[in-house]
Amino acid sequence: ASDEEASDGAASDDAASNDEAPEQEAAAPETDDAEAGGPALMAPPAEETQPSEASSDETTAGATADPLAEPVGEDLPDDEEEALESPAEPADLPDDEEDEASSTSRTGRPSPFRLVSFQADVEETEESAEQADAEAGGTDAEPADSDEANVEAPSDAASSEEPEYLPLDDVRDEIRSNLARDKAVQALSSRIDEVYADLRGRYDRYRGSSLDAELSEGQAPEPPAELKELAGVDGEEFSVESTPSLTFRELAYDTIVGRAIEQEGTRQPIVRSAFMTMELYQPVLAKDLDGNWYIVIKTSDEPQSTPKLEDVKDDVVKAWKRREAAKLAKDRAEELAKQFAASSEPFGVFFSDRGVKTEEQTQMFSWLTYGLAGPGTGRPPMLASAPPLENVGPEFMETAFSLSEGDVKATANHDRSAAYVVRLNQRAASLDKLKEQFLEEFAYWPGKIDTTARQRDAYQSALVKQLEDKVGLKYDEEFLARRNAEAEE
Repeated sequence: ASDEEASDGAASDDAASNDEAPEQEAAAPETDDAEAGGPALMAPPAEETQPSEASSDETTAGATADPLAEPVGEDLPDDEEEALESPAEPADLPDDEEDEASSTSRTGRPSPFRLVSFQADVEETEESAEQADAEAGGTDAEPADSDEANVEAPSDAASSEEPEYLPLDDVRDEIRSNLARDKAVQALSSRIDEVYADLRGRYDRYRGSSLDAELSEGQAPEPPAELKELAGVDGEEFSVESTPSLTFRELAYDTIVGRAIEQEGTRQPIVRSAFMTMELYQPVLAKDLDGNWYIVIKTSDEPQSTPKLEDVKDDVVKAWKRREAAKLAKDRAEELAKQFAASSEPFGVFFSDRGVKTEEQTQMFSWLTYGLAGPGTGRPPMLASAPPLENVGPEFMETAFSLSEGDVKATANHDRSAAYVVRLNQRAASLDKLKEQFLEEFAYWPGKIDTTARQRDAYQSALVKQLEDKVGLKYDEEFLARRNAEAEE
């Protein structure tokens, strides 16, 4: 049988099925584009499909295969021709399967396709294919246009998104700078490793000698100058600095190195290592959030003590004066807040006329922040800042976030160096919206563990304080001081 006979038989068998085929073909490119994201996975052109039972399956599924086209070309290998010819032999199918294949499709409807033989000459085949294409073109004109539009549109979008390249002369200096910086970082890292390894070796030998002297009850050796004073470290290559004796809070908040992270062992902040795990003259390698490297050595460890009044009298007098001045400033701020609430003048004008320095609007700020570390790192959130104001503390945050629209209140910063009159200007979202967002995100929010632990500790401390007050529990301060001293020894 020829292709013409196959097409005539298909047309006469079920005209309704043929009428539906163009609709399926027209819809098929949209389905393929939606699933594959572009024309790469579109069905092949009509002349490449095989009019066998497989073609019936593809048409039912919405593919764009043309059942009337000729799949055999001149440049097909012999083995592929044989592969295409063999399914067309009617004798290979059992009688029942042949009847089923010739009468119904997989969906149970009469199939418009018939098995044909492809052993005709090439010229005859090409002529039949041309006629089949002509017949198919009359019914598939609109789907073809649709296919063409679906294929060309993504290619135009892809061409419009081609990357742009800058001339080399415009980026030459930047490339050189990046390469030079990378080389400098590698060289510095290598040099730091060398210095740290040398200091660590000296410390290990010193520590071993100290343990031997302790076991033999002999005299402890003198620490090497390289560890005690960092002698031999080039001051031009490294910045060598020494600090006075610092408390935990001073090291944490008044120095950068105190917040740097130890790069070996527990990987905790230097301030914790210095007061908990670091031995005298033990070099520790650390790195801060800006990428700066440090080699930290603790050279002294002073036990907690109460200083004599004559040693700190000047500091005590200064602190007392600052505290009394802070009270006066807070009273003045509360008075101004009441006056402004009863006034109709603009905020800035009211306080400028009274000689008060004004910051008409701060930047948007939150009560707490995770900083650069981000939530879920195991570090608890810390108090945020409110630029351009300085040294804001918990009291300021509590006052600011308790404000309603139009409210004006007085507060002070953390070190009582300034008093403020604050008014709510804008919220990022209403409290109801924030509560809704919290309930939606809390289950999978990375900071859930940190915040719940913080709240648990706060409630636990409050409960302990209530129990102590209820039973009248008082601690023996002398006993606690003696126990702490013994623990440090």
